[in-house]
Amino acid sequence: MATQSPTIKLTAKQGDFILAYLETGNASEAYRQAYNAENMKPETISRKAHELMGNGKITAQIEALRAPVVEAAQCTLEQHFTQLAKLRDGAEERGEFTAAIKAEELRGKAAGHYSGKGDFGANADGFMGVVVLPEQSKSVEAWAEEVKAEKQARKST
Repeated sequence: MATQSPTIKLTAKQGDFILAYLETGNASEAYRQAYNAENMKPETISRKAHELMGNGKITAQIEALRAPVVEAAQCTLEQHFTQLAKLRDGAEERGEFTAAIKAEELRGKAAGHYSGKGDFGANADGFMGVVVLPEQSKSVEAWAEEVKAEKQARKST
C-alpha cells in the first residue's frame, strides 16, 4: 500500500491504485492493477478510475507523494539562465555559432525580452530584444557563418 499521510485514511486498494497511478500515469491502468477488473468493460474501468481520481483523499495523497519530487525537480530562473549561458559559451568556443545564438535567444525569451510578434518587445525593466522571424533565419545563419569564417581567419594569421 502507498505511504499515507497520517491524516489521510485510505483502503489498501486505494493505496494500491495510487501507487499504480504514480508508476503508470494512467488512471485506467492503475485501476486494472489495483482492483479486480478482468470482467469489466473498458468504459466501466475508465469511469471507475475517473471516480477514484475525483476522490479528494486520493488526489491529496497523490499530491503529497509527488510534492517532494516536484520540489526537487524545480529549476529556478537563475539556474535556467546560468545553464543557457554555459551552453552558449561552450557552443561559441567550439565555433558552433548557430547553437550559441539559439541559446542566447532562449535566454532572452526566458527573460521576457521577445514579444513573439517579430518586433521589439520590452520586459518589465524596459530592456528591449528582437525576435528573429523564420524568413530572417537564413540571414542569421549566413551571419553566423561569416563570424565563424572571420574567427578562423584571425586564428590563421
